Formats: sequence, structure tokens, C-alpha cells
Amino acid sequence: MKLQKIGELKLLQEVRKRFKTEDSGIILGIGDDAAVLAPQKENILVTTDMMNEGIHFDLSFTPPFQLGFKLVSVNVSDITAMGGRPKYLFLNIALKNDADEKMFWDMYEGISKAMDMYGMKLVGGDLCSAKNDMILSAT
Repeated sequence: MKLQKIGELKLLQEVRKRFKTEDSGIILGIGDDAAVLAPQKENILVTTDMMNEGIHFDLSFTPPFQLGFKLVSVNVSDITAMGGRPKYLFLNIALKNDADEKMFWDMYEGISKAMDMYGMKLVGGDLCSAKNDMILSAT
């Protein structure tokens, strides 16, 4: 099924079901474009990376699972390079209107696998449509 037929709200409801946010540092997680976090007595490192189709990846030879895994991993590498530990993730995804639902969920499986491996929680982000190429960003 094409994502435009599903709609953003239904898609977000399904994302909330698949990504649990139980964590003492999360006051308000997935549900809007912002989250409320309760920092502990540590410094907080924040990074963000953007990936554009045709520049950073080509879907003709990048499986969606690997793309999702890479999106998380490039951010984690920035945090660990500064001696930090990844904890929370915000995802921003712009998909073409004719994007396939299976591709979307395969990408999210890669995201989920990487988040599990690094011990992270998804706490927010944004979904929107793109006219031409897919654009992915993670913070």
C-alpha cells in the first residue's frame, strides 16, 4: 500500500506502538514534534545528521533496512567520538508520495535494530511528504 493512502496520523500511531518510550528521563515522548526530557546530572551531547537520496544513498542498491540502520549509526558515531553514550533519538523523514509501506517499515526495522543495539529510545520527530527525493534526518 502507498503511504499517501495510509496518512500521516495513522502512520504515527503505528510508530508509537512499535517504539516504546518507557524511560525515567522521558517525561513526554513520541506524539508531537517535540519531547520533554528530564536530564540527569550529566552533560548532554546533541548531534544531527541529514541524508538525502541521490547524494548520501541510492535506493536502487541500498536496502531500506540498511538505510535505517545507517541513519542511526552515523549519529551514534558522532556521540561516541566525543566520549558520550547515545540515549535518545529524534527522526525526521520526508518521503515521496508514492513511497511503499513495506519500504517504510523495512527502514524502521533497521532503525529499531540499531536503536536496540545502542540502547536508545525514540522520543520524537516529524514525518512529511517530499516532491522528489527522500530526505532523512536524525538528532
